[in-house]
Amino acid sequence: MNPELVKQHPFLDERAGGKYAFYRVPKTMLTYGKTIGISTDETMLYTILRDRLSLSMANGKVDDMGRIYVFYSREKAAARLGWSLRKTVDVFKALTEHGLLYEECELSKTGRTLGKRLYVKLWQEVTFDFTLADIQAGNYKFATAQTLQETNMGAYYSLPVVLVEDERYCGLPLRSILLYMVILERLSAAKRYGQVDENGLLWTTLDIPLVGKELGCSERSLSRAFKELEELGLVVRKAVSYAERWRIYARDFAPPPLDADSVPSPTPKEPVEDKYFNCDANSAPLARQNCTLKSPNLHPNHPPFTQPLFTHPSQEANLSAAASQRLEAGRPAQRENLKALEKAYETLHYDDVLTLIYTRLKENSVEQAIELLDECSSIVQRDIISKSSVVVFGRNSVPRREVLTNYDNLSCHTVYLLIEKTIPLLDSIKNLKAYLHQGLFTAAKKHGPEAYYLQKETEH
Repeated sequence: MNPELVKQHPFLDERAGGKYAFYRVPKTMLTYGKTIGISTDETMLYTILRDRLSLSMANGKVDDMGRIYVFYSREKAAARLGWSLRKTVDVFKALTEHGLLYEECELSKTGRTLGKRLYVKLWQEVTFDFTLADIQAGNYKFATAQTLQETNMGAYYSLPVVLVEDERYCGLPLRSILLYMVILERLSAAKRYGQVDENGLLWTTLDIPLVGKELGCSERSLSRAFKELEELGLVVRKAVSYAERWRIYARDFAPPPLDADSVPSPTPKEPVEDKYFNCDANSAPLARQNCTLKSPNLHPNHPPFTQPLFTHPSQEANLSAAASQRLEAGRPAQRENLKALEKAYETLHYDDVLTLIYTRLKENSVEQAIELLDECSSIVQRDIISKSSVVVFGRNSVPRREVLTNYDNLSCHTVYLLIEKTIPLLDSIKNLKAYLHQGLFTAAKKHGPEAYYLQKETEH
């Protein structure tokens, strides 16, 4: 997160508006989903997966039965939502158990697993022909061109894509994003009814118990979300002497770059005392998405807009040279870590190994296997990003180039066999990281013959 940059954003005023890319978060799923065991995390992941249906349909990702499917790996979801791989796998599994997601392996002509087709089923409100019993039983419809038009998702919050994808909001917890979303929805109503202060800034109030019910979280959790948004500077809350509730002002989440001739945004005046709290962004039909630092629109489901792009934080706001240097200092390391992590997933054939784990191991061993796979990913990532010319294995040193070459020779079957054979030895292994490190280095040679027969078995 970049509070120094966000606090330079103007407050939303009566002129705020325009188009922006957003996710549609079903209100009933977010509010009442907890009664049937659907968590906020599951709702967020479902929202992202459902949003990709239009892109898949446009690209012809439709099977012989007319069902639309998407490709979206666990590691991509983890990187976008800031979750661990373990948590992401659990959320995918929970969506499947609730009947909102169906997975099917896509095979090549030779029988090799190319990836998983994700069939996202359609959440809908309770109606005469779709009852609560159908929701509890998971009797949702598959997404087709026809059902997408016929199924009524009901009211939804508009969650700006930029809040999930932009680097300035990286690390902002999900509850804070959703709280800001709710405030933006209230501010859109304030705009329609002319609820502005003497400076033309939009303001609103919140009924905390009601918002807690909408988001399915406690008042204590909302208080933490307020504090997080306060530190980031997205929301300011000010006391008014004649009002029981506080006025809430929100900053624009993606303003256009400032021009040299632009007039600074006014700030809320202080009628009595000045206190600040934070809020989350559940739906915001107010401000306009300008894009992230990397692309005009990272989400291909939504058309790009012909407005200026964000080019560089120091150009978007009048930050001091020292502040700009601090912002830039952490970025290369973050990008390098992310790039190394993606390379580690690719090297280990992460999704293919997960498929083997779920299909071949007993249920009581799956959890341990996923933890071992995550540990292997961390080990490979560390070796990829290392600046040393050698990699140390106990008392021996091996040229780093040779180690990375061995990693490139790994197949999903050799990685799976390493994990499968490690599980029975967990109680006797004293240093698991060192054991897995050595195992990954020698896996291609040690498990190669057995991996060949395993591959032939899975192809049939």
